[in-house]
Amino acid sequence: MKCGIYVRLYNEKNIIEWMEYHYKCGFDFILFYDDYSEPSVKSIIEDYGKFDKNKYLVLERLFPKIGTTKISCGLCPKIFKETFLPYIQKHMDYVLYIDMDEYLYMDKFNSIQELIKSYGDFDMLYIYWKYFGSQNKKSNNNEKLLNNYTFSYNNISHCGKSLCKVKSIK
Repeated sequence: MKCGIYVRLYNEKNIIEWMEYHYKCGFDFILFYDDYSEPSVKSIIEDYGKFDKNKYLVLERLFPKIGTTKISCGLCPKIFKETFLPYIQKHMDYVLYIDMDEYLYMDKFNSIQELIKSYGDFDMLYIYWKYFGSQNKKSNNNEKLLNNYTFSYNNISHCGKSLCKVKSIK
C-alpha cells in the first residue's frame, strides 16, 4: 500500500520539517505543486539534499499564479484530472490532500498504513483537525507531535481533509 500526500504551496518556510514529519508517519510519496515560490520548493529540497528523489515530485509554474487569473470553477476538476491525477495514480494507492501548515496527528497509530487498515475498505476518510499554536495543551506529551506545536485548541475544526483511495477518484 503506497500512501502519499498532494500539497499546493507558495513561499512556505517549513518545507523540510513538514516533509520529515510526514515521512516519519509512513507516507511514501509527496507531490508538490509550487505556485511560484521564491526560492522555489525544488531548490529548497535539493539544497537540503537528504531526501530520496524517488519519494517526492515538485511540479511548478504549470499555470498562471493562483489569484492572478480567473479560472472557472468548472475547469478545476479538469485541471486536477489532466495535470495532477496521473502523478497521483502513478505513485499512490491512497492520497491525503493537506496544506503546508497542517500536520497529520497519528494519535494511537504508528503509521498512515496502520490507520488505513484500521478503517477497513473505504473510498474516502474525512479527517477533522485541530488548530495548533493556541491554548489548552500545556506540554508535548507525545513524541509524534513536533516540539514547536505544543498548544492546541480544544475544539475540532468543522472543516476536514480527505484521505482518498486513488482508484476511487473520479
